[in-house]
Amino acid sequence: MDVMDAQAALYTAAWADPAYRRACHGLTLWRTRPALFPERITSAIDLGCGTGRLVAAWRAENIEAYGVDLVAEASVDPTLRIAHPEWFTSSALEDFEPGRRYEVGVCADVLEHIAEDRVLAVLHRIRACCQMAVLLVANYPSAHAGQSLHPTLKTDYWWRTTLWAGLGGIVTPLQYERPGRAGQVYLYQWHAASA
Repeated sequence: MDVMDAQAALYTAAWADPAYRRACHGLTLWRTRPALFPERITSAIDLGCGTGRLVAAWRAENIEAYGVDLVAEASVDPTLRIAHPEWFTSSALEDFEPGRRYEVGVCADVLEHIAEDRVLAVLHRIRACCQMAVLLVANYPSAHAGQSLHPTLKTDYWWRTTLWAGLGGIVTPLQYERPGRAGQVYLYQWHAASA
C-alpha cells in the first residue's frame, strides 16, 4: 500500500466516526467572519471540504461552489453527496487540477494534515486555482485509532514564511481564537499578486 492509499484508508475510517464529522471550520469562518471574504463572490472552492457543508451554504447563496477532499466519497455528508455528486471531487490536494481558477478558496484545518514535504506542492495548487484564499491552520495534535492526523505541527512564523514561499502574493496573518486552543490556531488571508 502506498502513502496515498494509506492516507485514504486512515481518513475513510476517521470520517466514519460521528465525532469527527461535527465540526466544519470553513463554514464557521463563512458564518462568523464575513469580513474575510469579498462582498460579492461568484465562484468558490473548499479545499479539503470534509463534510461539504460549506459548499452547500455557498450554493444556497447562488455561488458556483465545489469541494475537493482526499476521500470525498467518505467525508461529504451522505445526503448531500447523493443529491449533488457533481459538486465534489476526490483528490489529494497536491494532485488537484480543476482546470480553472476560482475567485475564493477556503482551506480550513487542512494544511496540518499534509506531510511537511508535501505542503509546498499543495500551496502551489492553491495558488494555481484561486485568486484569493482563507487558510486556517491548527497547531495541536489530533489522532484517530492511534494514528496522527496532524503530522505538520509548526509555529505561526513557520506557516507565514511557508505560505509566502508557496503562494507568493500577499499573506496576511489575522487574529483568531478557538475556544480551549488559545494561540494554537492560525488564520491567514492570501491574495494573488496582481497580474
